Amino acid sequence: MALVAKKIETLEDKYLPLIKEAFDLRALTTFVPNKKRPIHNWFPYTQGFSADLIEYLLKKLKIGKKGFVVDPFCGVGTTPLVCVQHGISSIGFDISPIAVFLADAKINRSYVVKTELLKKEIEGICKSPFKEPSEESLSVTLAKLPLLRHAYSLDRVKELLFFREEIKRRRELDQDIYQFLKTGLMAILEEVSNVRKHGAHYRFINNNNVGVKTLVDPSLFNVRQCLRLKLYKMLSDIQKHPIPGEVDVSVHQGDARMLSQELSRKVGIRKGRCTAIITSPPYLNRDNYIAQHKIELFFMEFGDWEAYRRLTATTLRSHVEARSIPEFLCKDLPEVAALVKQVEENGVNYKGIPEMILGYFQDMECVLREISSALKPGGAATLVVGNVRWAGVVIPVDLLLIRLGEKHGLVGEEIIITRYKNNSPQQMKRYGKIPVRESIVILRKD
Repeated sequence: MALVAKKIETLEDKYLPLIKEAFDLRALTTFVPNKKRPIHNWFPYTQGFSADLIEYLLKKLKIGKKGFVVDPFCGVGTTPLVCVQHGISSIGFDISPIAVFLADAKINRSYVVKTELLKKEIEGICKSPFKEPSEESLSVTLAKLPLLRHAYSLDRVKELLFFREEIKRRRELDQDIYQFLKTGLMAILEEVSNVRKHGAHYRFINNNNVGVKTLVDPSLFNVRQCLRLKLYKMLSDIQKHPIPGEVDVSVHQGDARMLSQELSRKVGIRKGRCTAIITSPPYLNRDNYIAQHKIELFFMEFGDWEAYRRLTATTLRSHVEARSIPEFLCKDLPEVAALVKQVEENGVNYKGIPEMILGYFQDMECVLREISSALKPGGAATLVVGNVRWAGVVIPVDLLLIRLGEKHGLVGEEIIITRYKNNSPQQMKRYGKIPVRESIVILRKD
């Protein structure tokens, strides 16, 4: 333990001049401010950061209208949406097909010229007389995801299936209309359910006094009315805040560990062309972000169990379900090896945790290597990250990522601490209370 403490203390001393506190930014590293922002609030995405944070970073990094920003973990598109709203070219990538679908909907410029058709189709959908789905459709849907039986009543599943099929019928009419309507239905799935997303899982509402308390019983919500309100709110947003057409913006499904290839293959961008990277990789907290959207994944027909398992296995190794991929096995840092050894010695309640920690930093070295390759000389990379604690051992993710970045020509410029987070009750009970940092790490390419 003394050796580990010494290694981390050395890192802390080395990077101490880079560290500053800015607690006024604490809310900006969450999705909460987006709930009041048009278009950004179309779909609640708890893992995301805020549009306010992107605006702060664009100003801090002096990214002007000639800039080109990439977000390799773009989630539901906050970075590219803010950039295009400010006249800055941007591209986003994410490994989740759901996130990419939603991000693409937010930056779709075609909606504003199709408002009359959108109005017509919204009314058509919302006034369509209900028809019972076929027994086959119902049984197939419930068999795909047993969680649906707990998340909704059977009648509610039938209602949602009805609207899903009505929306699918619009696909041949117009792909943009289909995307818009599907986004609206996806956005209300949690609102009208008996569950709420929590970490990588779901918590049930008022189930024998266990789970999440709510002031309104979801069973009282009218699906048809909720969908109508959501779609008209979205329509109002695009009429009042149309996406500018002067700059390039796009989002794509892709792996951040192969960013250079993704940029070249999907958008024809060569290495060394990016002005800045603004992103937030998954935190090393064992949360499987794909698992949190199982309802959207299965119900909205983005894939089956085989596709889910394949996608989960190939995500960044921030959780224990992800698997190592040979081409992403970089050499680990001695500081990481020492931390992993200490976690193993202290003992964890799941044996895959040490391997997860090691795999996370191996994957993040690949990401940082690719970020360096994509950036222009002098370009900046900002990463919103959270330190964690496993088996009583603090893992200083922010410091270790700077060390990894140094191996690939990225120089640590600043570590902005936005808040300190407490450990889990189990950690505090066994090892005491040691708050850990959530930070914005800024690196600069040599």
